Amino acid sequence: MREKLSVTFSTTRAALLSMTGAAALLTGTAAFADETAPCNDGTGTASTECGTDSETDGAAGATAVGNGAIATGTDAVAVGSDDAGSAPATATGPSTVAVGGESSATTPGATAVGWQADASGAMGTALGHQTTASGDQSVAVGEDAVADDSNAIAIGNKSVATGGDAIAIGGNRDFVDADGDGIDDNGNQAAVATGPSTTAVGGQSNATGPGATSYGWRADAASERATALGHLSSATGLASTPSVKPPWQTALTQLPSAAASMAPAARRRSAIRRQPWAANRSPTPRARPRLAGRPKRAAPWAPPSATRPPRRATRASPAPKMP
Repeated sequence: MREKLSVTFSTTRAALLSMTGAAALLTGTAAFADETAPCNDGTGTASTECGTDSETDGAAGATAVGNGAIATGTDAVAVGSDDAGSAPATATGPSTVAVGGESSATTPGATAVGWQADASGAMGTALGHQTTASGDQSVAVGEDAVADDSNAIAIGNKSVATGGDAIAIGGNRDFVDADGDGIDDNGNQAAVATGPSTTAVGGQSNATGPGATSYGWRADAASERATALGHLSSATGLASTPSVKPPWQTALTQLPSAAASMAPAARRRSAIRRQPWAANRSPTPRARPRLAGRPKRAAPWAPPSATRPPRRATRASPAPKMP
């Protein structure tokens, strides 16, 4: 009886497994690039399309992930979509990367990460919300940072580097945009380097002439090769230096005037030190009573002959007698 039940159970189990496999084969369908399939292989070699209307357009090694994401460059990666469907993540150049809604990387080696991040310069890098790297090998990092010339670097909130080899580092914590137009309502700005080979480091610092350099909060170098160093410093002439001097330099410039004002008092103190009796001597000496029988002393300024007693006359010794 026990052996019969074991054989019956094994037969039933095998039948159930066979029915399950048949159902899986009947219900399974191949993945295609259409609006119903979430993910599939693209037409290009080793390409992948995931999301409604995602597109690799036959590019080898391309990956498009997101609603309408476009990766048409070789080894390109596009991740993200647009809620309106008009501007999804787009990576159209070879070896490009676009990550974020409406992000765009369109030139070889470009990288854009962030919503509306745009890297249109070759090998440019845009990291952050609405950042722009339009110059070749440029770098833009931070909210709305802009680097739009070759080898330009902009790091910080609203920082701008628009000249070749320009560097702008610094943000603007006072940025106010109540109307949403992207422009500061109070007229403030972040670090801005607008000339070739310029450098602006510091919140709201500015370097606008070729080769100009500004370091410090609101430091302003507004001429060619001008250098502004320090808080609120300004250099506006050709190859000029800051008009605002550091504290130690200001103190040194004030030393001569301070010494001149102290000179009369110093001379008086020096005269008193040279004549100690003059400090406590009254102009008219006070007469003091003289004790009876006490000899009168000579004045301290009397000559020595007046105070010295006369010498006693000495008798000449007799001449020796001759025998």
